[in-house]
Amino acid sequence: MAETAKILNPKKKVLIADLEAGCSLADPFKAQDVFAYKEKYPKSPVVTYINSYATVKAESDFCCTSANALEVVKYAANEFKTEQVIFLPDSFMGMNMQEDLAAEGTNIDLIYPGKNDSNLGICVVHEQFTLDMLKDIRKQFNMPKGKKETAVLAHWECKPDVLREADFYGSTSQMAKYIQNHQELRRIYLATECEMAANLSSEFPQVEFVRACSVFCPHMRRITLEKVLNSLENDVYEINIPENTRQKALKAIERMIAIN
Repeated sequence: MAETAKILNPKKKVLIADLEAGCSLADPFKAQDVFAYKEKYPKSPVVTYINSYATVKAESDFCCTSANALEVVKYAANEFKTEQVIFLPDSFMGMNMQEDLAAEGTNIDLIYPGKNDSNLGICVVHEQFTLDMLKDIRKQFNMPKGKKETAVLAHWECKPDVLREADFYGSTSQMAKYIQNHQELRRIYLATECEMAANLSSEFPQVEFVRACSVFCPHMRRITLEKVLNSLENDVYEINIPENTRQKALKAIERMIAIN
């Protein structure tokens, strides 16, 4: 995300509080992996999730977020006049989008890690949520599926069976919008990074957020107030991207923005 900020604001100084704060999705996936997919599927556009490094974005045709991924994938298929789109690097998100595309009758074949090869792109946070976990939450906190006053919300990056069990699934912003649009909700469980409940509880004080979550992102937890202060006061850990890479990555991001 720091790199994305720099790509979009090349004249701004961008600092990151801890250089080790990476991403379990982004870290294993490199530009050469994109090359391999493009070589195997040369006529298919590459849509890359925003949780990826600048070098990966630079070799992609489009960038996307969890909120607009479906829209970008469909646009990419239409733009390239193809029914096959490469989606990288999130395997579970790819599976979930494929199910949604099929459900709405959209004839797009998604190529993603784990489907056509042995690779898997997984968020270490969201892979920990299971179907049994959600069923236990429903039973323990009296949250049957379909009840107007309660809801289980899950992030796109969870396993497909977790999403099928949820009352709603989507990006973090879409989950917040769902709560805003359902004023009758009084109890909610979020199948996503635990701090999300803390963030939303201040925005929706009328809602009880079930705090039965112990799933935290180890990378996000590296960013502390003390480290932020240190970075600002000492002007350390600046993000810099080679201009050629930045320009190429910018095209993929700008294409996404233009779609919206």
